[in-house]
Amino acid sequence: MSGIAPSEDRGRISETELQRLLYEYDFLQRFAGLIKTRIDTLNALRSNFINAKNVLDSLKDKKEGHEVLVPIGGGVYIYCSLKNSQNILISLGAGYVIEKTLDQALEYVDERINEIEKSIEELSKQLNQVASKLSEIEPILRKYLSEQRGSR
Repeated sequence: MSGIAPSEDRGRISETELQRLLYEYDFLQRFAGLIKTRIDTLNALRSNFINAKNVLDSLKDKKEGHEVLVPIGGGVYIYCSLKNSQNILISLGAGYVIEKTLDQALEYVDERINEIEKSIEELSKQLNQVASKLSEIEPILRKYLSEQRGSR
């Protein structure tokens, strides 16, 4: 993403510079869309971990045999009786799980939430930079594109 061409300071930009600005503007718009999509995905993931944390917190005072509702997806729940609320299984991916204590599971979830929030923060900074560059380019494009239409 290069700066605006020096000839623009004199009030005119060449056709080549105008094309470059158009390509850069299009690229930045697409990039901003990708960043927004990634932020939305991370926000959904963060919500899942926050829900998991809430459930884990609620298990702290539950004993064996306590009846709980377990979500099975699609807003559907089943009743279950707790057999062991102090050992939690955490997915490692690819069908593998690891057993952790309730406190270790809470620590893991908190770490994941923090990592996700840091990623969202970094992506938000990138999005702000892209938006700033777009707002710098847009008036130049608008001016020269309207001049081109007016001269035809």
